[in-house]
Amino acid sequence: MESLNKTETLRQALAMIGPATSKKLEEFTGFPASRIGPLLTRSTNVGTVVCGWEGNKRLYGLPGQLKPAKAKPVYVPAVRTRRITCHNVAFQVASNLAAKAEQACLFDRAANLWREAADLSITPENFNWCESRELYCKRWGPSILRRAGHE
Repeated sequence: MESLNKTETLRQALAMIGPATSKKLEEFTGFPASRIGPLLTRSTNVGTVVCGWEGNKRLYGLPGQLKPAKAKPVYVPAVRTRRITCHNVAFQVASNLAAKAEQACLFDRAANLWREAADLSITPENFNWCESRELYCKRWGPSILRRAGHE
């Protein structure tokens, strides 16, 4: 039997099984997965072995088996939107009163308070929210009260 160095053994394994991860090469050749990357470094620099990615796992293959990858794909974490804080105390007071009136089923009073809060709002989001709550109180308040037997 012919004696091969470890790198040549890995290249022959890639020729037989095709593109593979370090774990798959470990199972096939018996070399530890932690040593496969360093053993193939020179081969990847020379171009006799190419690297690619399968999700976030590195793949090794012979030229033509997979597209060469220069760098690991960049995964950008999801950006959380920051809630706009309002330092308009008058708006905060009016909107809190309106919310409490709405929770207490005082829909006429809540609609008026939501209108005041909308007039005091600074951001378009707050203005739209206050208007939608005012319309809700005017449109659905009477039917909610009828169903609850408050009229």
